[in-house]
Amino acid sequence: MRETALIERERRLNEAQRMAKVGSWELDLRSNHLTWSDETFRILEIDKTQFKPTYKAFLATIHPDDREAVDTAYTRSLEVRTPYGIEHRFLFTDGRVKYVLEQCETTFSASGQPLH
Repeated sequence: MRETALIERERRLNEAQRMAKVGSWELDLRSNHLTWSDETFRILEIDKTQFKPTYKAFLATIHPDDREAVDTAYTRSLEVRTPYGIEHRFLFTDGRVKYVLEQCETTFSASGQPLH
């Protein structure tokens, strides 16, 4: 019963993200494992069976002129322990550009270590 309820909640979340065109992601900072929602893959037009999301791979999808600003915003947010939001571009292999607004909030342990 609980498993069925969890599956239904995940289905509803995926549907809400699809309708709103809002993707989500989570980076486990202890294992460096990055997870993207289905909508994030759709926004980035990436086949999730052909791509392993990592922070480095994510940065590579960002327009070269925006890459340093995104990485700096993320790194700075960890240092000062505050959320960030940044508008930037993704550059596709066919030359198209897509603008996104990225927002991030990090979860810290009681001792101040960044977790997610």
